[in-house]
Order: sequence, then C-alpha cells, then structure tokens
Amino acid sequence: MNIHTDKLGKVNDDFEVLTLNKNNEYVAKGFPIGYDNKEFGASSAFAQLKENIITFFKNILPG
Repeated sequence: MNIHTDKLGKVNDDFEVLTLNKNNEYVAKGFPIGYDNKEFGASSAFAQLKENIITFFKNILPG
C-alpha cells in the first residue's frame, strides 16, 4: 500500500503482496533520495547495497 494515501478507515483491501521486483523498485527509488551526495545513485556502493538487499529479500520473501 502506498504510504502517501489519503484514504481513511479500513484500508485492508488496498494492501499488495510484496514481491522481490516491487521491493527492488522501492530500493532503487528510495535510497538515492535520502542522500545529499547526488552521485550515490550511480556509485558502486549503491550497486553493492542493492545486491545485498536483493539477496536478503530473496531469503525472506516467498517464491
């Protein structure tokens, strides 16, 4: 579910299953935004971080 929703009350039907691809999208979009270093998104450190997160989520997400 998008955390920036204006919906109120029962929102259970708006939840989505977290998949590896969806998580990868969130990581690719979210991590560079939080850094003052504009080069971070293209750095080898970010590439390694993404690989580490992918490996972690492969171990905990179903299928």
